[in-house]
Amino acid sequence: MIFIIYSHFSVIILCLSGVHCISSTIENLDLDGLKLVLSGETPINEWDAAMDQNIIQKDANDSNTTVNVGEAVDKFKQQANNNDVTAFESIRDTIKTAYHCTLRKYASLSAFFVLRDLLQIRSNITTAINRIAAHTSFDRETIFKNERFKEILSQLTWEKLHLDYDFNFVSGGFQLFATHDFLLKTSKEIHKVWADMVKKTFGLEINYKVYADVMKTKFTNEYALPLVDTINELICVINEAIQLLDNFIVDNCVPHGGSFESNFESLKSGVQGDFMWLIRQLDKMKVVGTNLGLYRDFTKSLPDTLPEIDAIHASGVFVERLEFEISGLKTDLTNFRSPADIYGDSFDERIGEIKMKLVESTEPQDGVKIGKMFFRDESHKPFFRHRRTRLISRDDPDLCIIS
Repeated sequence: MIFIIYSHFSVIILCLSGVHCISSTIENLDLDGLKLVLSGETPINEWDAAMDQNIIQKDANDSNTTVNVGEAVDKFKQQANNNDVTAFESIRDTIKTAYHCTLRKYASLSAFFVLRDLLQIRSNITTAINRIAAHTSFDRETIFKNERFKEILSQLTWEKLHLDYDFNFVSGGFQLFATHDFLLKTSKEIHKVWADMVKKTFGLEINYKVYADVMKTKFTNEYALPLVDTINELICVINEAIQLLDNFIVDNCVPHGGSFESNFESLKSGVQGDFMWLIRQLDKMKVVGTNLGLYRDFTKSLPDTLPEIDAIHASGVFVERLEFEISGLKTDLTNFRSPADIYGDSFDERIGEIKMKLVESTEPQDGVKIGKMFFRDESHKPFFRHRRTRLISRDDPDLCIIS
């Protein structure tokens, strides 16, 4: 995959997939370019959020020390001799790490919100089918096209989701348009976060390898529906992706100890609404026992399944690689662990690919944009090819072309 970025400075830079490409502007930044950025002549998306980061670096004694990125950049600007190569390379590495932290925090938080919705959707699918099965027979192969099923599912998700959804996989697909709730402040603030994500142009791609036998011991599929198996895979893989992202954040950004506020407060300049209230509220909800940690431990095995299969401890091993895009910036993360490290190699593996793309869904409600998340698997690659996204802002002339 190649990015070609046309800028008003007539600079064309190529960035190949497989590297940690945050932004060609950052990856290839030289001293003169940095001075243009610091003077405000060359704006970079998410700069304020990156400057709000704290990152972990090694000091002269090879011990970990916390560095405030904004303070470090200000100190570099104020140096009388800021042409020093060593000082420049040091501050460039600091900025790069800050951007990795920023983008991976965005990815982690958005994946957390999607995971909440998917858990709700999966539960409601089973409840909807149970209600139909209690009164009549139904065709398992066409249940997602059943009008009564769709009506019940819509009722069950009333004011409980924060996005609309469009699922399309080899195993089947359906669309789910929710009635969105703005009465509760928590729900309204989550909608505001997604409204910002719509503006920023959000995309997440995950390559994964799962063991179906392990999955079946942790996730129910009462009616043996292939599409429910896929949604279960989504839940597991997104949960694992959050853990993989969080491992990087804890090691390189902030050891947050499970606190939403400590983890995500540095994103406050990048989102609208009462964001600090929201992440503090998430911490309060977690404390009162609503199973609202950043990621889940799928520990309990189902009855009549193989008890010797260990719990899925959100270790991240089912994710091979993920790629996240927001605001015209992209970062990727490769996992160097394998499911075999935990479960051995005696299980049949299933290799898959999930792509998530966020667009604006319906007319704004109460002045807030509503997002619609598209999910596609490896059978729908053309859906994500040759798309055009804006850099800096919707009105900026810089254009990022993906081919």
